[in-house]
Amino acid sequence: MKSAVNFALYEIAKNRQNLLSAGTAQNRKPAAATIVATMEAKKKETEKDERIKKLEEQLASEKEKHATEIKALKDRHNNENKECDNEYTEFVAKMLKTHRKEMNELKRGMKDMQNVHKTFLDSYVEASVDALRNYSGSPNL
Repeated sequence: MKSAVNFALYEIAKNRQNLLSAGTAQNRKPAAATIVATMEAKKKETEKDERIKKLEEQLASEKEKHATEIKALKDRHNNENKECDNEYTEFVAKMLKTHRKEMNELKRGMKDMQNVHKTFLDSYVEASVDALRNYSGSPNL
């Protein structure tokens, strides 16, 4: 167990020395390489900004295009609704006119039939009363 702990401490110390020596090597980079790296980073950043700007312009033009298409569709939809409403109004007016005539004819027919039935019932009642009077000989009926 003691040897495992000693071995772990040895490895930690060894890795620490490697990390320290690598850090000093990085610190020793020439200034020109750092300048080139920064210039490349700036170049990438400007390219990225230009691409973003181009995409934003494309997005704006697409939004405008879609807005005009949506407006045209809304206008067309409103016109179709008005047209449908006008057709429906015309249809209802026509149906009311034709049905009004039919209803008036049916009402007249019903009134005529009521008069016929009334006349028939009145005649039947009168005949029945006369028959009862004649049969029983009673003048009170």
